[in-house]
Amino acid sequence: MKTQATIPFRDRRLEFALFSGDVVGFRGGEFLRSSVHRYLVMHYVFLALAISLMEVKSGPYALTGVEITQVVAASLAMSVLVLVVLPAVRLQFWPGTGPVLRMRSTPLHILATVLSVLAGQVALYLITGNTPHGVWTILVMILFYFLLCEAFCHYLLLFIVPRVLRDMRGTVPRRGGRVTLDEADGAVVIKGQPFAPAALWHVGADGNYILVKSADGRAFLPGPFGPVVEALPDELGMRVSRSDWVARAAVVDIRRKGREVTLDLIDGSQVRVAQSRRKAVQDWVQAIRQGRAEGPPAGAPMAMSIHTGK
Repeated sequence: MKTQATIPFRDRRLEFALFSGDVVGFRGGEFLRSSVHRYLVMHYVFLALAISLMEVKSGPYALTGVEITQVVAASLAMSVLVLVVLPAVRLQFWPGTGPVLRMRSTPLHILATVLSVLAGQVALYLITGNTPHGVWTILVMILFYFLLCEAFCHYLLLFIVPRVLRDMRGTVPRRGGRVTLDEADGAVVIKGQPFAPAALWHVGADGNYILVKSADGRAFLPGPFGPVVEALPDELGMRVSRSDWVARAAVVDIRRKGREVTLDLIDGSQVRVAQSRRKAVQDWVQAIRQGRAEGPPAGAPMAMSIHTGK
């Protein structure tokens, strides 16, 4: 079994699992490069200014503007070490059993918040000589800044980072702007997360989110469902109901029981076909079986059968 140390860095993948269930992924050195992208730097500056103003209004100490800036800078520097440097170093050197390193974002945010608040208190004492805040005040500060960190990072990863990755990769948006084609390796990029076309299986609606199933696992991404599946390349698969899109490579069997039609997928799940799409889906599957359409990628199931029941 390959360890992460033996896998080329460019082939490794760093994923962050957010508290909402969304997963945002980066390839190789993308994480560090995206962290200093101009889109994100503008948000860092805005956050630093906002925190500085909060310190001016709420701090009990008479600090100069320079001293406030120094305290805030010490706190943000600690945040950068935890939220940016630590994941990058772990991806580079930590041994693992596969190319994907998945980290939960909330524990990172907790660690970053605690260390940043403590770093700010140490800086306050070293720079001004003032006694740090009391324990209860520090606990309240940790809670407040943790919630701020969680919300801010969630916003960046879901709404800004996908734009950053598109800009870095030079991808061109298709219809709806929610799915792109990565010209470098042919990946289908959904909401900033790349999927190999041959590995993509099923996209389903899940409330305001979409659940993407692939050979690499499952990912919850922000919706809406309709515009996302409409932007998927037509040759990859077909929308079979109001809330399901199925890849041609994932279909193993098609079953018919009365007026109900379902598809058996490669992962063992079943997807019900809408009545309005039943004929189109049956023709689509029949076309694949008879070779009138391009067959699935190498390694995907080739034989399909139609099962009927009473």
